[in-house]
Amino acid sequence: MSSLNASTDSVASNAPPVPRSRYKRNPEAHANPLSFLTFWWCGSLIWTAVKKTLQPEDVWPVRTKDKSATIHAKFEREWAKELQRPRPSVVKAMFRAFGLYFFVGSMFYGIYAGSQLVGPELLRRIVQYVSARYYGLPHDPDSGYYYCMALFLVTMAGSFCYYLGQYYSARTGAHLKAVVVLAVYRKTTVLSLAARSGASQGQIVNLMSNDSQRLLETFMIMNQGIWALPQIIVALALIWQVIGVFTLVAVGVVLVALPINFKVGASLTSLRRAMITFTDQRVKVINEILQSIKIIKLYAWEDSFLERLEHIRGLELQALRSFNSQRALLIWILTVTPTVMAILVFISYAKSGNVLSADRVFSAVALLNVLRAPLAFLPIIIAFGAQLMVTFARLQAFLVDKEVTVSREERAEGEAPCVYVEDADFTWGVPAPKKAGDDKDLDKFMSDQNSRNKKKMRKDMTNEEKKEAKKKDKIVDDEKKRVEKEGKQMKKDVKKKDKLAKKAAKASAVDAAHPEIIVESGVVAPVCLRNISFNLVGGQLVMVVGAVGSGKTSLVMALLDELERKRGTIRVKGSVAYGAQKEWIINATLRDNILFGLPYNHERYRRVIEVCALAKDLAMFPAGDLVEIGERGINLSGGQKQRVSLARAVYSDSDILIFDDPLSAVDAHVGRHLFFECFKNFLSGKLVILTTNQLQYVPYANHVMMLKDGNIIEQGNFVELMDHGREFSELMTAYGMNKESGRVEEVDKVEDSTATATATANVDLDVILSASMELMEKQKRDELEKAKLAAEKRANKKPPSGALVEKEDREEGQVSNQAYLTYFFAGGAFIFVSFIVLFTVENASRTGTDYWLSYWSGNGFAPGARSIDFYIGIYVALGAFTAIMVALRSYAFVVYNHNVSKAMHNGLLRAVLRAPMSFFDTTPLGRIINRFTRDMDGIDQLLPQSFQQYMSFGFQTIAIIVIVSIIIPYMLIGFGPMIIIYYILQRVYRNTSRELQRMESLSRSPIFTHYSETLSGVSS
Repeated sequence: MSSLNASTDSVASNAPPVPRSRYKRNPEAHANPLSFLTFWWCGSLIWTAVKKTLQPEDVWPVRTKDKSATIHAKFEREWAKELQRPRPSVVKAMFRAFGLYFFVGSMFYGIYAGSQLVGPELLRRIVQYVSARYYGLPHDPDSGYYYCMALFLVTMAGSFCYYLGQYYSARTGAHLKAVVVLAVYRKTTVLSLAARSGASQGQIVNLMSNDSQRLLETFMIMNQGIWALPQIIVALALIWQVIGVFTLVAVGVVLVALPINFKVGASLTSLRRAMITFTDQRVKVINEILQSIKIIKLYAWEDSFLERLEHIRGLELQALRSFNSQRALLIWILTVTPTVMAILVFISYAKSGNVLSADRVFSAVALLNVLRAPLAFLPIIIAFGAQLMVTFARLQAFLVDKEVTVSREERAEGEAPCVYVEDADFTWGVPAPKKAGDDKDLDKFMSDQNSRNKKKMRKDMTNEEKKEAKKKDKIVDDEKKRVEKEGKQMKKDVKKKDKLAKKAAKASAVDAAHPEIIVESGVVAPVCLRNISFNLVGGQLVMVVGAVGSGKTSLVMALLDELERKRGTIRVKGSVAYGAQKEWIINATLRDNILFGLPYNHERYRRVIEVCALAKDLAMFPAGDLVEIGERGINLSGGQKQRVSLARAVYSDSDILIFDDPLSAVDAHVGRHLFFECFKNFLSGKLVILTTNQLQYVPYANHVMMLKDGNIIEQGNFVELMDHGREFSELMTAYGMNKESGRVEEVDKVEDSTATATATANVDLDVILSASMELMEKQKRDELEKAKLAAEKRANKKPPSGALVEKEDREEGQVSNQAYLTYFFAGGAFIFVSFIVLFTVENASRTGTDYWLSYWSGNGFAPGARSIDFYIGIYVALGAFTAIMVALRSYAFVVYNHNVSKAMHNGLLRAVLRAPMSFFDTTPLGRIINRFTRDMDGIDQLLPQSFQQYMSFGFQTIAIIVIVSIIIPYMLIGFGPMIIIYYILQRVYRNTSRELQRMESLSRSPIFTHYSETLSGVSS
């Protein structure tokens, strides 16, 4: 419940505070070109991480141009331009906002890609120089040194450009991630009621967590995808210079592989759409469980909800396994392609009578290895591209959803606030219907799953059982055809309804005798309020009465622009505050819940506490109004929550205050105090609109409206309505009140009770607020003391008085061995060991293939050498064996990842459901949801890729060291110091990277918590 004119800014002001940095500026903003090129400006943070465990205050402040407000404003400007077009595109808006910055990074990466292609040519020249020197052929004695120096400089330049390109690309991804989170959050606060009902909380949370993270991850490797095809084309052209027409063999292999890759890529896109649907459903159910955890535990329903959630997770894992299987197929194709290419090229070249000289072999192999990188990245790019397409589609569909139409106007100084409604009809609206084909990927996936399940079941059937199953399938197919036929007929009927609706809209004719309006795609939305007209001006108390279901809450929602207005006029002039029937409490101190971002005015705050009957409640809390209120007000009673919400609206000092039955949750004597002290006395100069079923207070209203079946059947002051002798008079008479005695019977009692309560509150409140101020001063002193003792571990520090929610635990130091073992063996020890063995054998086989090619080129053409078929046979055998090992390793890894995802999620889910209620009372829901969304996504998709890349690079490094050591044993002398230096640098880097990732993970939980709180009170 907040002042609506403050809107999102008021909500944002109550967001979790950003940790204050001990630095005044970001060193990157003032780095010189050399420091920027070498990333020397990062040094202070890295050395801080070496000396101690990084804390949030050790991280530099964000540059102005990198702040979320800055980049979101940039995107909003471009998105506003897109919304003016017939078909707005979020991709175009993002490209215009951040495309130039990304382009700079892409150019750096292009230079790196070029350096990779220059290296093989320089290597060929070096081999020619060594061969000429070895065989005593004519050569320039200094050229070899020049080539070596050039190779070193090209490699170093490429390395600098690579990391600068990655830096710009990753920064662009971070900007897009921030934009998505902010855009989704902002959109949530302005969505129409119908649009909100059509978008599940699971879907929105996934947009803010998984989809936004996918943007960051995709852009970190976007350059590899952009430059992959140019690298392949140029590399093939350079291979042509080395082996001539035989390059066409390599081209043929690429042309065969690429269509298959893109076919699998399309399949990945379809599977990703199906998978994200199950993820949305899972997060939605988890959120429902967490919101109702107290009831679930009271009725011991944990097992039932566990079964339901595991079923959805099972479908999600099936889609994930299919996705990973397709990706494994893609990886296999593109891993094997360079090997097949090399085998066919060198066999063709040798069979044509050409000699495989060392310079040609080394140059061709180097260029083929250059091809290996873009070809190896293609499956990753295609997989991420598939996910990126789904992300953009989901994001755009959400951002173009219908928003509320604001009817509020600014009030000029001296002008009285007013609410004017004339001949208006309102409807709750309906969610936008799904477009045809929205669920085709999900339907296809489920159809494929059902087909596979049928095949498995029929393997164990007898012939008779198979015949019976076929008969049942025929019956099902016939029924399906009948349903499809009826569906086509329904679509025709919908089109007819659409035409009729358009005609009705053109004629602007709404028949009041028919209580429904046909909206888009034939969906019927009932009109909940009809022919509403009234004019309320200035400071008066307006009461809205009527039976349950008569439309009182609908009228309130209409005034707040939450309902769709189908016809008529509505104008609300002045600032508005709203008190919902279901109170809204945020996880903050009681004082912050009342102030809600507004400056603290002691006198006004004191008076609000009095009139809202909160003085005695504050006396119950040790910390007074500085007590921390848990999520959804778990440590407050229903009446206390309602009065805190009421106090928030009253303190806002808005011109118009709308309350939806606030007296229903409080005791009778408290209700009397609130009505007379707050509504009648303190708010006497405001326009107060109060819906209520407490009819004893109706005589004190300046204006009364009675609703029935969505219509205002009577309105006026109490005396006028009683004189009419209609339904209102009958209702009040049945309640035991009449025109003469209505006000007098209660007034004396009320004045006595409120006077006593107020006097008591005054005495208590002075003491309470004084103690609160002293406590605030003490907390400030404590904070200063903590700053001096920064080296002390936070875990040993006592929380401030009144704190309820525990701070999220953060590991320090190296990741424990237990964490690694838990992950490694969650998928099964046998499968994990098998995967490691297969990976080892695969890399040994690939290394052996390259070594055999080198041996062939050095010995296969010498006098007395074996036949060429002998060398070709072994070369082909090694290549085929490598391909088989890649396939087995990929399959083992898919099974392993599936087992890990299943075990980790089930363990997390069971641990949460079995936790005591005290855990949920002191743990924000956003923190728990973060575990089930972003962290589980990391286990499902990110961690497997990182682990596989780590294994691949690690084995390649070992293979290079082994081969070089065999050929040139003296190189081991240089490897020793290099390994030590590398280990030290890597350890320094890990200290910084690990702690920054931990802080980033912890920083997500408050975002989800704040978002969940905002969504639950978005109407307020």
